[in-house]
Amino acid sequence: MKKIIYLAGVLVFCFCFQLRAEYTHLTWEDDPKTSMTVIWQKSEKIDGKVKYGLEKENLDQTVTARMETVKDIETERKKRIETEKEIFFRDVKTEKGLVYIYKAKLSGLKAGTQYFYSIEGDSKGINTFTTAPEGDANFTFIAGGDSGDNNTMLVQLMRAIQRYRAKFFLHAGDMAHEAADSAKIWNEFLISIQPFSFSMPVMPTPGNHDGDEDPEFVNYLARFALPKGKDNGLNYSFNYGNCHFVSLFASETKVSTDKYSKTAVWLEEDLRLANSARYKIVFAHAPLFSTGDHGSDEKARELFAPLFDKYRVNLYIDGHDHGYERSKSINYTVSKKSAQTSYKNGTCYVVAAGLASAYRKVRGDWWTAKSMQRDSKGNNKDKHYIMKIDVTDDKLKVQAIGDDGKALDDFDLPKRDK
Repeated sequence: MKKIIYLAGVLVFCFCFQLRAEYTHLTWEDDPKTSMTVIWQKSEKIDGKVKYGLEKENLDQTVTARMETVKDIETERKKRIETEKEIFFRDVKTEKGLVYIYKAKLSGLKAGTQYFYSIEGDSKGINTFTTAPEGDANFTFIAGGDSGDNNTMLVQLMRAIQRYRAKFFLHAGDMAHEAADSAKIWNEFLISIQPFSFSMPVMPTPGNHDGDEDPEFVNYLARFALPKGKDNGLNYSFNYGNCHFVSLFASETKVSTDKYSKTAVWLEEDLRLANSARYKIVFAHAPLFSTGDHGSDEKARELFAPLFDKYRVNLYIDGHDHGYERSKSINYTVSKKSAQTSYKNGTCYVVAAGLASAYRKVRGDWWTAKSMQRDSKGNNKDKHYIMKIDVTDDKLKVQAIGDDGKALDDFDLPKRDK
Protein backbone atom coordinates (compact mmCIF):
# COMPACT_ATOMS: atom_id res chain seq x y z
CA MET A 1 0.00 0.00 0.00
CA LYS A 2 2.84 2.40 0.88
CA LYS A 3 4.46 1.64 -2.49
CA ILE A 4 1.20 2.47 -4.30
CA ILE A 5 0.89 5.75 -2.42
CA TYR A 6 4.51 6.60 -3.22
CA LEU A 7 4.13 5.87 -6.94
CA ALA A 8 0.94 7.90 -7.04
CA GLY A 9 2.80 10.76 -5.38
CA VAL A 10 5.57 10.60 -7.95
CA LEU A 11 3.04 10.63 -10.79
CA VAL A 12 1.23 13.63 -9.32
CA PHE A 13 4.56 15.35 -8.74
CA CYS A 14 5.66 14.84 -12.36
CA PHE A 15 2.24 15.73 -13.74
CA CYS A 16 2.13 19.01 -11.82
CA PHE A 17 5.47 20.02 -13.21
CA GLN A 18 4.41 19.01 -16.71
CA LEU A 19 1.43 21.32 -16.47
CA ARG A 20 3.68 24.32 -15.94
CA ALA A 21 7.02 22.97 -17.08
CA GLU A 22 9.49 25.23 -18.79
CA TYR A 23 12.23 22.69 -17.99
CA THR A 24 14.08 25.37 -16.04
CA HIS A 25 17.58 24.60 -14.84
CA LEU A 26 20.82 26.40 -13.97
CA THR A 27 24.40 26.03 -15.18
CA TRP A 28 27.61 28.02 -15.13
CA GLU A 29 29.22 29.09 -18.36
CA ASP A 30 31.41 31.65 -16.61
CA ASP A 31 32.90 32.20 -13.13
CA PRO A 32 30.58 30.62 -10.48
CA LYS A 33 31.45 33.46 -8.09
CA THR A 34 30.08 36.19 -10.36
CA SER A 35 27.62 34.56 -12.77
CA MET A 36 24.74 32.14 -13.25
CA THR A 37 22.94 31.05 -16.41
CA VAL A 38 19.20 30.35 -16.33
CA ILE A 39 17.94 27.99 -19.05
CA TRP A 40 14.38 27.20 -20.04
CA GLN A 41 12.45 26.28 -23.15
CA LYS A 42 9.19 27.05 -24.93
CA SER A 43 7.31 25.66 -27.88
CA GLU A 44 7.13 29.12 -29.41
CA LYS A 45 9.43 32.07 -30.06
CA ILE A 46 9.29 34.77 -27.38
CA ASP A 47 11.32 37.71 -26.11
CA GLY A 48 12.80 35.79 -23.18
CA LYS A 49 13.80 37.81 -20.13
CA VAL A 50 14.92 37.08 -16.57
CA LYS A 51 14.41 39.57 -13.75
CA TYR A 52 16.65 39.23 -10.70
CA GLY A 53 17.84 41.03 -7.60
CA LEU A 54 19.01 40.77 -4.00
CA GLU A 55 15.50 41.01 -2.57
CA LYS A 56 12.49 38.89 -3.42
CA GLU A 57 10.27 41.96 -3.48
CA ASN A 58 12.68 43.97 -5.64
CA LEU A 59 13.87 42.23 -8.81
CA ASP A 60 15.45 45.39 -10.10
CA GLN A 61 17.68 43.98 -12.85
CA THR A 62 16.72 42.42 -16.18
CA VAL A 63 18.68 40.38 -18.72
CA THR A 64 17.48 39.29 -22.16
CA ALA A 65 18.10 35.64 -23.02
CA ARG A 66 19.74 34.39 -26.17
CA MET A 67 17.72 31.83 -28.10
CA GLU A 68 18.71 28.51 -29.69
CA THR A 69 16.51 26.04 -31.56
CA VAL A 70 16.54 22.27 -32.00
CA LYS A 71 14.06 20.01 -33.73
CA ASP A 72 11.16 18.79 -31.59
CA ILE A 73 11.34 15.07 -32.31
CA GLU A 74 9.11 12.71 -30.37
CA THR A 75 10.24 9.10 -30.15
CA GLU A 76 7.78 6.28 -29.60
CA ARG A 77 9.82 3.42 -28.16
CA LYS A 78 9.69 0.02 -29.86
CA LYS A 79 6.41 0.46 -31.68
CA ARG A 80 4.91 -2.67 -33.25
CA ILE A 81 5.14 -2.44 -37.04
CA GLU A 82 3.14 -4.93 -39.13
CA THR A 83 3.56 -5.38 -42.88
CA GLU A 84 2.35 -8.04 -45.30
CA LYS A 85 5.63 -9.93 -44.90
CA GLU A 86 6.64 -9.46 -41.26
CA ILE A 87 6.01 -8.03 -37.82
CA PHE A 88 8.82 -6.14 -36.12
CA PHE A 89 9.45 -3.50 -33.46
CA ARG A 90 11.36 -0.25 -33.82
CA ASP A 91 11.49 3.29 -32.51
CA VAL A 92 9.23 5.60 -34.48
CA LYS A 93 10.15 9.29 -34.67
CA THR A 94 7.78 12.15 -35.40
CA GLU A 95 9.08 15.65 -36.14
CA LYS A 96 6.69 18.12 -34.52
CA GLY A 97 8.43 21.43 -35.15
CA LEU A 98 11.04 23.35 -33.17
CA VAL A 99 12.00 23.64 -29.52
CA TYR A 100 13.01 27.16 -28.51
CA ILE A 101 15.67 27.12 -25.79
CA TYR A 102 16.45 30.32 -23.88
CA LYS A 103 19.68 31.02 -22.01
CA ALA A 104 20.01 34.10 -19.83
CA LYS A 105 23.48 34.73 -18.36
CA LEU A 106 23.39 36.82 -15.20
CA SER A 107 26.79 38.51 -14.86
CA GLY A 108 28.54 40.88 -12.47
CA LEU A 109 27.12 39.15 -9.40
CA LYS A 110 28.58 39.27 -5.89
CA ALA A 111 30.40 36.19 -4.57
CA GLY A 112 28.72 34.14 -1.84
CA THR A 113 25.43 35.97 -2.26
CA GLN A 114 21.82 34.81 -2.51
CA TYR A 115 19.88 36.12 -5.49
CA PHE A 116 16.22 35.90 -6.41
CA TYR A 117 15.09 35.53 -10.02
CA SER A 118 11.99 35.09 -12.12
CA ILE A 119 11.51 34.17 -15.77
CA GLU A 120 9.19 36.76 -17.25
CA GLY A 121 5.75 35.27 -17.80
CA ASP A 122 6.59 32.01 -16.01
CA SER A 123 4.01 30.53 -13.66
CA LYS A 124 6.66 29.09 -11.34
CA GLY A 125 7.14 32.48 -9.76
CA ILE A 126 10.32 33.53 -7.97
CA ASN A 127 13.24 31.17 -7.44
CA THR A 128 16.62 31.63 -5.78
CA PHE A 129 20.29 30.66 -6.13
CA THR A 130 23.55 31.47 -4.34
CA THR A 131 26.84 32.33 -6.05
CA ALA A 132 30.09 30.55 -5.19
CA PRO A 133 32.09 31.92 -2.25
CA GLU A 134 35.20 34.02 -2.51
CA GLY A 135 38.30 32.03 -1.53
CA ASP A 136 38.32 28.77 0.43
CA ALA A 137 35.13 27.45 1.98
CA ASN A 138 33.71 24.11 3.02
CA PHE A 139 30.93 22.90 0.73
CA THR A 140 29.10 19.82 -0.52
CA PHE A 141 28.39 18.67 -4.06
CA ILE A 142 26.58 15.68 -5.54
CA ALA A 143 27.65 13.43 -8.43
CA GLY A 144 26.45 10.38 -10.31
CA GLY A 145 25.85 8.99 -13.76
CA ASP A 146 23.59 6.87 -15.93
CA SER A 147 20.12 8.06 -14.99
CA GLY A 148 18.93 6.52 -18.27
CA ASP A 149 15.15 6.52 -18.64
CA ASN A 150 14.27 5.41 -15.09
CA ASN A 151 12.87 8.81 -14.20
CA THR A 152 10.78 7.61 -11.24
CA MET A 153 13.95 6.47 -9.45
CA LEU A 154 15.74 9.67 -10.42
CA VAL A 155 12.93 11.78 -8.94
CA GLN A 156 13.31 9.88 -5.66
CA LEU A 157 17.07 10.44 -5.55
CA MET A 158 16.77 14.10 -6.49
CA ARG A 159 14.33 14.69 -3.65
CA ALA A 160 16.87 13.15 -1.28
CA ILE A 161 19.59 15.48 -2.53
CA GLN A 162 17.81 18.52 -1.10
CA ARG A 163 18.58 17.52 2.48
CA TYR A 164 22.34 17.74 1.86
CA ARG A 165 22.38 21.45 0.96
CA ALA A 166 24.63 20.63 -1.99
CA LYS A 167 25.92 23.52 -4.09
CA PHE A 168 25.78 21.75 -7.46
CA PHE A 169 25.34 18.41 -9.20
CA LEU A 170 27.87 16.75 -11.52
CA HIS A 171 26.18 14.35 -13.96
CA ALA A 172 28.56 11.74 -15.39
CA GLY A 173 26.57 11.20 -18.59
CA ASP A 174 23.77 9.16 -20.17
CA MET A 175 20.87 11.48 -19.46
CA ALA A 176 18.93 10.87 -22.69
CA HIS A 177 18.96 7.13 -23.15
CA GLU A 178 19.20 5.73 -26.69
CA ALA A 179 17.43 8.60 -28.47
CA ALA A 180 19.37 11.80 -27.85
CA ASP A 181 17.62 13.54 -30.74
CA SER A 182 14.26 13.14 -28.96
CA ALA A 183 12.88 16.27 -27.29
CA LYS A 184 10.46 14.11 -25.31
CA ILE A 185 13.25 12.08 -23.71
CA TRP A 186 15.30 15.18 -22.82
CA ASN A 187 12.18 16.77 -21.34
CA GLU A 188 11.57 13.72 -19.15
CA PHE A 189 15.09 14.03 -17.75
CA LEU A 190 14.72 17.77 -17.13
CA ILE A 191 11.39 17.22 -15.36
CA SER A 192 12.93 14.57 -13.12
CA ILE A 193 15.59 16.95 -11.77
CA GLN A 194 13.16 19.81 -11.13
CA PRO A 195 12.94 19.31 -7.39
CA PHE A 196 16.22 21.19 -7.21
CA SER A 197 17.27 22.42 -10.67
CA PHE A 198 15.66 25.85 -10.15
CA SER A 199 18.29 26.67 -7.52
CA MET A 200 21.22 24.24 -7.92
CA PRO A 201 23.39 24.19 -11.08
CA VAL A 202 23.71 20.95 -13.03
CA MET A 203 27.12 20.50 -14.66
CA PRO A 204 27.12 17.53 -17.06
CA THR A 205 29.57 15.51 -19.09
CA PRO A 206 28.40 13.71 -22.25
CA GLY A 207 27.74 9.97 -22.22
CA ASN A 208 27.64 7.68 -25.21
CA HIS A 209 23.82 7.55 -25.16
CA ASP A 210 23.66 11.35 -25.11
CA GLY A 211 25.00 11.12 -28.66
CA ASP A 212 22.83 8.26 -29.91
CA GLU A 213 21.33 9.34 -33.25
CA ASP A 214 22.93 12.74 -32.60
CA PRO A 215 26.69 12.26 -33.23
CA GLU A 216 27.51 15.97 -32.93
CA PHE A 217 25.74 16.14 -29.54
CA VAL A 218 23.60 19.03 -30.81
CA ASN A 219 20.73 18.36 -28.41
CA TYR A 220 23.05 17.88 -25.41
CA LEU A 221 24.89 21.14 -26.06
CA ALA A 222 21.66 23.03 -26.74
CA ARG A 223 20.15 22.10 -23.38
CA PHE A 224 23.08 23.33 -21.30
CA ALA A 225 25.19 26.48 -21.19
CA LEU A 226 28.76 25.43 -20.40
CA PRO A 227 32.22 27.02 -20.27
CA LYS A 228 33.74 27.13 -23.75
CA GLY A 229 36.70 24.88 -22.95
CA LYS A 230 37.34 22.67 -25.97
CA ASP A 231 35.08 21.23 -28.70
CA ASN A 232 32.27 23.73 -28.11
CA GLY A 233 31.93 22.76 -24.45
CA LEU A 234 32.21 18.96 -24.72
CA ASN A 235 35.40 19.47 -22.64
CA TYR A 236 35.45 22.26 -20.06
CA SER A 237 36.55 23.20 -16.55
CA PHE A 238 35.54 25.51 -13.72
CA ASN A 239 36.64 26.45 -10.21
CA TYR A 240 34.55 26.40 -7.06
CA GLY A 241 36.15 27.32 -3.74
CA ASN A 242 39.48 25.51 -3.41
CA CYS A 243 38.58 22.89 -6.07
CA HIS A 244 39.23 22.67 -9.79
CA PHE A 245 36.72 20.60 -11.77
CA VAL A 246 37.26 19.22 -15.27
CA SER A 247 34.59 17.68 -17.50
CA LEU A 248 36.13 15.37 -20.11
CA PHE A 249 34.44 14.08 -23.25
CA ALA A 250 35.52 10.47 -22.79
CA SER A 251 33.42 7.69 -24.28
CA GLU A 252 35.12 4.79 -26.02
CA THR A 253 32.27 4.35 -28.49
CA LYS A 254 32.18 8.03 -29.46
CA VAL A 255 35.76 9.34 -29.31
CA SER A 256 38.66 8.41 -31.61
CA THR A 257 42.24 8.00 -30.43
CA ASP A 258 43.18 11.10 -32.43
CA LYS A 259 40.54 13.17 -30.65
CA TYR A 260 41.66 11.80 -27.28
CA SER A 261 45.22 12.89 -28.11
CA LYS A 262 44.06 16.42 -28.86
CA THR A 263 41.99 16.45 -25.69
CA ALA A 264 45.07 15.38 -23.70
CA VAL A 265 46.95 18.46 -24.94
CA TRP A 266 44.09 20.69 -23.77
CA LEU A 267 43.80 18.79 -20.47
CA GLU A 268 47.47 19.17 -19.61
CA GLU A 269 47.37 22.92 -20.15
CA ASP A 270 44.17 23.18 -18.12
CA LEU A 271 45.62 21.22 -15.19
CA ARG A 272 48.89 23.14 -15.37
CA LEU A 273 47.04 26.44 -15.00
CA ALA A 274 45.07 25.01 -12.07
CA ASN A 275 48.07 23.51 -10.31
CA SER A 276 47.61 25.66 -7.22
CA ALA A 277 44.09 24.33 -6.53
CA ARG A 278 43.94 22.28 -3.33
CA TYR A 279 41.80 19.58 -4.90
CA LYS A 280 41.41 18.53 -8.54
CA ILE A 281 38.39 16.51 -9.58
CA VAL A 282 37.77 15.16 -13.08
CA PHE A 283 34.48 13.70 -14.24
CA ALA A 284 33.72 11.88 -17.48
CA HIS A 285 31.56 9.04 -18.75
CA ALA A 286 34.18 6.45 -19.68
CA PRO A 287 35.80 4.47 -16.84
CA LEU A 288 39.60 4.33 -16.82
CA PHE A 289 39.64 1.49 -14.28
CA SER A 290 36.58 -0.76 -14.39
CA THR A 291 35.88 -4.49 -14.23
CA GLY A 292 32.25 -4.13 -15.26
CA ASP A 293 30.73 -5.39 -18.50
CA HIS A 294 32.11 -2.52 -20.57
CA GLY A 295 35.48 -2.48 -18.82
CA SER A 296 38.16 0.19 -18.90
CA ASP A 297 38.62 2.66 -21.75
CA GLU A 298 42.29 1.80 -22.20
CA LYS A 299 43.09 4.38 -24.87
CA ALA A 300 41.78 7.12 -22.56
CA ARG A 301 43.63 5.60 -19.60
CA GLU A 302 47.01 5.64 -21.36
CA LEU A 303 46.65 9.32 -22.26
CA PHE A 304 44.90 10.77 -19.21
CA ALA A 305 46.11 8.77 -16.18
CA PRO A 306 49.75 9.98 -16.48
CA LEU A 307 48.45 13.57 -16.51
CA PHE A 308 46.42 12.89 -13.38
CA ASP A 309 49.62 11.62 -11.75
CA LYS A 310 51.67 14.60 -12.90
CA TYR A 311 49.18 17.21 -11.69
CA ARG A 312 48.00 15.27 -8.60
CA VAL A 313 44.32 14.77 -9.43
CA ASN A 314 42.47 13.55 -6.34
CA LEU A 315 39.31 12.03 -7.77
CA TYR A 316 38.03 10.78 -11.13
CA ILE A 317 34.26 10.16 -11.30
CA ASP A 318 32.76 8.26 -14.23
CA GLY A 319 29.76 6.20 -15.31
CA HIS A 320 28.99 3.76 -18.15
CA ASP A 321 29.42 0.47 -16.24
CA HIS A 322 26.19 0.26 -14.23
CA GLY A 323 27.05 -0.49 -10.63
CA TYR A 324 29.73 0.82 -8.29
CA GLU A 325 33.49 0.31 -8.21
CA ARG A 326 36.01 2.34 -6.22
CA SER A 327 39.70 1.97 -6.91
CA LYS A 328 42.59 1.87 -4.51
CA SER A 329 45.12 4.68 -4.78
CA ILE A 330 46.54 4.55 -8.31
CA ASN A 331 49.67 6.25 -9.58
CA TYR A 332 49.82 4.88 -13.09
CA THR A 333 53.23 6.42 -13.73
CA VAL A 334 54.74 4.55 -10.77
CA SER A 335 53.02 1.22 -11.40
CA LYS A 336 50.56 -0.21 -13.93
CA LYS A 337 50.03 -3.38 -11.90
CA SER A 338 49.85 -2.39 -8.24
CA ALA A 339 48.24 0.25 -6.03
CA GLN A 340 49.80 2.84 -3.74
CA THR A 341 49.45 2.58 0.03
CA SER A 342 47.70 5.94 0.46
CA TYR A 343 45.42 8.25 -1.50
CA LYS A 344 48.02 10.92 -0.74
CA ASN A 345 50.15 9.34 -3.46
CA GLY A 346 47.59 8.54 -6.14
CA THR A 347 44.20 9.14 -7.72
CA CYS A 348 40.94 7.50 -6.66
CA TYR A 349 38.85 6.32 -9.64
CA VAL A 350 35.14 5.77 -8.97
CA VAL A 351 32.64 4.15 -11.33
CA ALA A 352 29.48 5.90 -10.12
CA ALA A 353 26.91 4.69 -12.65
CA GLY A 354 24.11 4.08 -10.17
CA LEU A 355 21.60 6.90 -10.49
CA ALA A 356 18.85 4.80 -12.01
CA SER A 357 20.07 2.21 -14.53
CA ALA A 358 20.05 -1.54 -13.84
CA TYR A 359 23.20 -2.99 -12.27
CA ARG A 360 25.60 -5.26 -14.12
CA LYS A 361 28.34 -7.62 -12.99
CA VAL A 362 31.60 -6.27 -11.47
CA ARG A 363 34.43 -8.82 -11.37
CA GLY A 364 37.19 -6.94 -9.50
CA ASP A 365 40.93 -6.61 -10.22
CA TRP A 366 44.13 -5.46 -8.52
CA TRP A 367 42.86 -1.89 -8.35
CA THR A 368 39.42 -2.63 -6.82
CA ALA A 369 38.94 -1.38 -3.26
CA LYS A 370 35.15 -1.80 -3.11
CA SER A 371 32.41 -2.75 -5.53
CA MET A 372 28.67 -3.35 -5.69
CA GLN A 373 26.87 -5.29 -8.37
CA ARG A 374 23.89 -7.47 -9.18
CA ASP A 375 23.59 -10.83 -7.42
CA SER A 376 24.07 -14.29 -8.94
CA LYS A 377 20.44 -14.39 -10.11
CA GLY A 378 20.83 -11.15 -12.01
CA ASN A 379 18.80 -9.10 -9.55
CA ASN A 380 20.02 -5.77 -8.22
CA LYS A 381 21.83 -6.51 -4.98
CA ASP A 382 22.29 -2.93 -3.84
CA LYS A 383 20.40 0.31 -3.94
CA HIS A 384 20.63 3.02 -6.53
CA TYR A 385 22.75 5.81 -5.15
CA ILE A 386 24.28 9.23 -5.43
CA MET A 387 27.82 10.33 -4.60
CA LYS A 388 27.97 12.96 -1.86
CA ILE A 389 31.30 14.77 -1.55
CA ASP A 390 32.04 17.10 1.37
CA VAL A 391 34.96 19.44 0.69
CA THR A 392 36.94 20.62 3.73
CA ASP A 393 40.34 22.18 4.27
CA ASP A 394 42.16 18.89 4.83
CA LYS A 395 40.16 16.24 2.94
CA LEU A 396 37.36 15.21 0.62
CA LYS A 397 34.83 13.06 2.48
CA VAL A 398 33.16 10.84 -0.11
CA GLN A 399 30.03 8.75 0.39
CA ALA A 400 27.88 6.63 -1.90
CA ILE A 401 24.38 7.03 -0.45
CA GLY A 402 21.56 4.69 -1.43
CA ASP A 403 17.96 5.59 -2.11
CA ASP A 404 17.16 4.53 1.47
CA GLY A 405 19.55 7.18 2.83
CA LYS A 406 22.15 4.66 4.03
CA ALA A 407 25.83 4.91 3.08
CA LEU A 408 26.96 2.11 0.76
CA ASP A 409 30.57 3.34 0.84
CA ASP A 410 32.33 5.96 2.96
CA PHE A 411 35.95 7.05 2.58
CA ASP A 412 38.28 10.07 2.82
CA LEU A 413 40.66 11.52 0.25
CA PRO A 414 43.40 13.64 1.85
CA LYS A 415 45.32 16.36 0.08
CA ARG A 416 47.83 14.93 -2.37
CA ASP A 417 51.51 14.95 -1.46
CA LYS A 418 53.61 17.21 -3.64
